[in-house]
Parts: sequence; C-alpha cells; structure tokens
Amino acid sequence: MLNKIKLWFLTEEEKLFLKELRPKRRVNSDCFTLFQCTYDFSYLKSYKKIIENENEVDFIGVFPNVVYVSFYEWLLIIKIFFKNFFHFFIRRKWKKIYSSLGISLFYTTRKIGLINKLENFINAYKFFRSLETKKQILNHSIKEYIVVI
Repeated sequence: MLNKIKLWFLTEEEKLFLKELRPKRRVNSDCFTLFQCTYDFSYLKSYKKIIENENEVDFIGVFPNVVYVSFYEWLLIIKIFFKNFFHFFIRRKWKKIYSSLGISLFYTTRKIGLINKLENFINAYKFFRSLETKKQILNHSIKEYIVVI
C-alpha cells in the first residue's frame, strides 16, 4: 500500500528533471504531435528531445487506461474504486510532468463511450483487412478525428 502511495509523489530524479526544463510556450498551430503519456522516465527523456527539436507544432498527450479489473473485482465494486483512486493521483503527477515539457492538451480513453469504442474497433478492423502492402499504412492520413475532453 505504501509503495502505491509513493508513486503519487515526484522522485528526486523527476524533481531534478523539472528544475532543468525551460518553460515551453504553446504554439497554437494547425499541426500537432500526439504522444502517449507513459508513466516511464526513460520515455519522458526521449519525448523531451523530440519536443526541443520541434518549434512549430503543438503537442497533445493521451493517457492510457492502465487499470485492469478482473471478474472478481467487478463483484466487489469497492476494489475498482480504490484502483481508480490510486490511478487518478498517479495520472495527476505525470500530467504535471508532461505539461512542463510543453504538452498542452491531455485526453484519456475513459471518456469514450462503449458504442464509440466498438465502432472504432470495427473501422480499424476493416482498415487493416484492406491493407495489402506496408506502404499503404505509411501513406495513411487521418481525415477525421474526434476530440474528447
């Protein structure tokens, strides 16, 4: 239990990393780069290098839903509440770290409804079944996207 609570707070390495950062301003451009905000310090350092090299782009972060709920935990609803409670504080800490890098907007998959998830899965399945070469995936561009806040 104490190990989980320790994850809510910044480590010494993370504090030092935040002190060394120069504040990054938001660009407000039409172009953006989408990052998956992992809870890993090595990825954070890689993202820092990418963000420092890009000056004309906004950055958007997507937080994954990493809370796994087993069948027995669905029966005991209180266990799900505690998992989500702990994950909320961990996500809040990492949101602070990523926002100091210059990532301006954050999205989470928890806000997408079940019907939309099912539609997205079916569309993705159809798209990947239609692929014939690897070049088609590299040349693919997203024409529509849903903004979930």
